[in-house]
Amino acid sequence: MAALATLDDLRARLSADLPIADEARAEAILEDVSAAVRSATGQTVTGASPTARLRVRLGVVRLPQRTASAVSAVVDIDGDAVTYTWDGLQRLTGIRAPVAVVDVTYTHSQSAETLAAVAGIVATVAARAYGRGPEAGAMTGETMGGYSYSVDTSAASGGFGLLAAERRTLRRVLGVSNAGSFGIGFA
Repeated sequence: MAALATLDDLRARLSADLPIADEARAEAILEDVSAAVRSATGQTVTGASPTARLRVRLGVVRLPQRTASAVSAVVDIDGDAVTYTWDGLQRLTGIRAPVAVVDVTYTHSQSAETLAAVAGIVATVAARAYGRGPEAGAMTGETMGGYSYSVDTSAASGGFGLLAAERRTLRRVLGVSNAGSFGIGFA
């Protein structure tokens, strides 16, 4: 999948120029952060039309990707059409027993504002990672003479990590309840 932010998004957040020789590394960082954001949120973020096999619970199916804009097909595991009511958001209701599993084809996409917020977070995390190589992993502070500084443990995760405010923003803009913490190093 494509990165959720561009090199231009990253350049806008760096305090120095991004040398052409570092563009491949920067793109890899953007892709790594994007993959981690998708994994932490369970959302692909960019629009798509997946077919998902989902379990029916008490006659209800919840679509895993936000924000659904259309449901084009609901079939049981034998390929037979299933009667349902879509709430226009994320739930299909009225699915009757004995149907326990359905394949749902639907379309989902995010607003321009949501995509911009996600791109901003991805580029910010990538900028932080770009400035901290893997040798800085697990370093939370440093003192030289009378000068000292420290960083949050997520920022000291080496490659990158989501800070609490970034996790909260992702949960809010993507409408998910649990965007977890993660840290991944890279060379």
